[in-house]
Amino acid sequence: MILPITHENMEARRWPVVTLVIIAICFVIHSVVAATERSQTRDLNALVSQALAYHAAHPYLKTRPPLDEIVGYRQLPLLAEKPRPEKAPDDEEALARQQQHFDELGLSVQKTIDAFPTRRFGYVPARGDVLGLVTHPFLHGGWLHLLFNLWFLWLCGCNMEDRWGRAVYGPFYVAAGVVAALVHKLLGGSPNVPLIGASGAIAGALGAFLVAFATTRIRFVTFLRLRPIFFTAPAYVMLPLWLALQITYLMLAPRNGVAYAAHVGGFVFGVVVAGVLRFSGVEKKLDDAVEQSVTTMQDPRIVEASDLITQGRAAEALVLLDELHAEMPSSIDVQLEILRATKMLGQRAREMAAYARLMQLYVRAGEADGALALFREVRAEKRLLELPAATLMQMGQALDGAGFPRDATDAYEAVHRNNAETLLAVKALIAHAKIAARLGAIEEARALFTAARESPFSTKELDDAALVELEALDNRI
Repeated sequence: MILPITHENMEARRWPVVTLVIIAICFVIHSVVAATERSQTRDLNALVSQALAYHAAHPYLKTRPPLDEIVGYRQLPLLAEKPRPEKAPDDEEALARQQQHFDELGLSVQKTIDAFPTRRFGYVPARGDVLGLVTHPFLHGGWLHLLFNLWFLWLCGCNMEDRWGRAVYGPFYVAAGVVAALVHKLLGGSPNVPLIGASGAIAGALGAFLVAFATTRIRFVTFLRLRPIFFTAPAYVMLPLWLALQITYLMLAPRNGVAYAAHVGGFVFGVVVAGVLRFSGVEKKLDDAVEQSVTTMQDPRIVEASDLITQGRAAEALVLLDELHAEMPSSIDVQLEILRATKMLGQRAREMAAYARLMQLYVRAGEADGALALFREVRAEKRLLELPAATLMQMGQALDGAGFPRDATDAYEAVHRNNAETLLAVKALIAHAKIAARLGAIEEARALFTAARESPFSTKELDDAALVELEALDNRI
């Protein structure tokens, strides 16, 4: 089993209200349903035991649904003692009364089954009810089923809500669940077994995530002999692989209790919707609308804080700015004022935290010039090593991509300065070496690649990548 843990775009511009509401609703509903169905299961078992005992005593009676699927199922441990079978009565009226009683027991069993919330509000393909199309994603078959689904939702749903906005993401999630259920029915889902679980709707969010965040690197964990193994891979590799596995399982075992068809239908729906929004330009408009909703250029509290700093009352301003930061953690304006205040107060740690946060926000907003200006400011003060390594790596990637390779090498060098003491530093060594090779500094590149390979924190994947690059350097000489 391979499980996603996190990814590099976990930050959002505002609280993912829709995603949190969905998670809360699922938790509340499952808590109630689990308690309700425990009691109903006891009642059902009592009725089934009574029906089995009656049929064991009258084996000549005809069985009808749902008892036809229960009678004779030897592994059902509901009968403590099997009664001695009787002979069929010669009196037709007596036989009819016995059959009627047995049929009534069957009806009672069916009525009890139909009263289960998972059956009433799950989507039963043969029933074809509209309500079940909407309600089935909020029901789950157990706590593990619920937790796994909601963890996947948290990893991708927050980003899609942040990208598209609440007004679009909410209806999209519901629509993905509906489409997933219909595909499940179309591709031969068990007609009388209720479809429950949010996985179809979440698969829609995964498909949309693939389009919107294709290059995002996701961190996974798997287990080999109970030993955890961690690795990262981009979304454009892992999500199509997941879809391929769902299609394979659907073809090999379409009715093994997992709604693979719903997963495939939801995922494809998400890819199509996200693709249409992106290539039509609607996605950018939605993203801009979200950005505008969190922009605080005209917020009077920021103006007030700025005035306080100008008056030399930075401590008072910082109290106000901390409140604003809690409300709007992605506001560049708030962070700029926090940077001013912490500089004035000489709070070096908070000052560097503000620098790091601002660089991340500028990179995310696609404003490389703003991030570069801050980076060069910190470098001029000889304080690059005070920035978090993750921020420096992000800056290295952004600056190199924006056409500032020499600035990028400074960022990478700050990460691996301490002899590659972490896995991140090994990656920085390799990234630095690639730029050096590109700029013609062959010996420097060779030394960096070699250092990466010799680091005890490297991995086989990184060693192989460095070796390939070293061989390429040899071919250039």
